[in-house]
Amino acid sequence: MRHQSSTNRQEPQRPGAPLVHRRTSTSFWIWSMSDLGALYRIADLWISTLNDRGTVAFYAGGMALLSLGSGYLTWGLDIHPSLIFGQHLARELSSDWANQRILSVVVLLFSIMPNLMELFAVGLASHGNLVVDIAIKATLLFDAATDSPMAYTIAKAMVLFFLPEGTPSRVISGLVAVPVLALSTIVVEILFLSFLVATGLLLRQSLRIR
Repeated sequence: MRHQSSTNRQEPQRPGAPLVHRRTSTSFWIWSMSDLGALYRIADLWISTLNDRGTVAFYAGGMALLSLGSGYLTWGLDIHPSLIFGQHLARELSSDWANQRILSVVVLLFSIMPNLMELFAVGLASHGNLVVDIAIKATLLFDAATDSPMAYTIAKAMVLFFLPEGTPSRVISGLVAVPVLALSTIVVEILFLSFLVATGLLLRQSLRIR
């Protein structure tokens, strides 16, 4: 009887996960693309299967080149336009700030904050932290705004290769600028992180192979 009562006894149910730990349905798929932890796990699933030192060295060299190229694109298309906007902001605010050193730090942080948020805060957003989620979206909008002049310039140059200057080319340039803006704001940064993480894991794997 004692044994039977112990087997029939039900374990207490664990309380559900609080809301802050639940992944939001729409934002999770957005942030998972740029989450460093997710990129690490994806790369590790593949790289951990490589057991030949020559193959690992071959891939490591290729990934290093891809990291260099995508890193240069990330700087030119994403980070540098934000810094240009920051310099403009500093010139406009210089007369209103007594301490120019503090202004320089504020402008620098304001310029690179979108990239820092995308790199290190997406884990919180993807697991339901609403404040961080809204903050990253706001910084993404700011990042897109600062990248848009460069994106339009590139799109216009591409269109003018095929069409003469005029109203149709300007309209088409505006349409082409949309995917170029997505490329400069999000895609090149994710590619750079993916290639950089893969390069590091490949170097680690090369040390593990006996």
